[in-house]
Amino acid sequence: MIEFPSIAATQVTNSASIFGNVNERLFEKLVPGLFPIMIETKVGDGFVVYSECVILKNLEGYLTVNGTALFNMKAAAVSARGYLSEFIKIYKLNVQEDAHFLLNFLPPEFVIDGQSGGAALTCCMLSMLLNIEPRNDIAVIGAISLKGLILEVQFGNKLAAAKRCGLMHIVMPERMRKKWDELPAETKEGLTAHFVMYFKEIFCLVFPGVVLQE
Repeated sequence: MIEFPSIAATQVTNSASIFGNVNERLFEKLVPGLFPIMIETKVGDGFVVYSECVILKNLEGYLTVNGTALFNMKAAAVSARGYLSEFIKIYKLNVQEDAHFLLNFLPPEFVIDGQSGGAALTCCMLSMLLNIEPRNDIAVIGAISLKGLILEVQFGNKLAAAKRCGLMHIVMPERMRKKWDELPAETKEGLTAHFVMYFKEIFCLVFPGVVLQE
């Protein structure tokens, strides 16, 4: 991994100064290599940032994280890229397994940290690798292991951000079902929850119609 000063994904540390001054839904339509990540904010009602990636040629390693990412999000990005290689092998995808990804996060003003965007980052990189557009109405919450297990994280105030951006389908680990059930009805109003154990289930939700071969 090339160590640039970097940043990425689930808790923002400087939202008080810029929250409300940034157009939150930057993209009405997602393209390959673009996927939303919901972040928790210390003030306000969460925020939606976008992970974006491109594939770089003739570079050593598998991943470069651009920006000012803090340690936990760098770790999440590395886990996401690590599992991506496993996913390619398991499902015999006809793509470049050793592709080097450059990851970036928008808007760049946010200095953020955490691992709850890990599974979303795998979606971002897979959509680029397969040249497939993700669904526009879905968000993914959960850390990801190197074997594709989706791990429990915190809701915080992320769901309010999802609603504002029209991300009405929320994918989360099965282990968060109890937390979801305990949320106030007004928090969940209009949202559809999808509970998963492994990343394959997320793939089928985010990229409907794509058939995987084992």
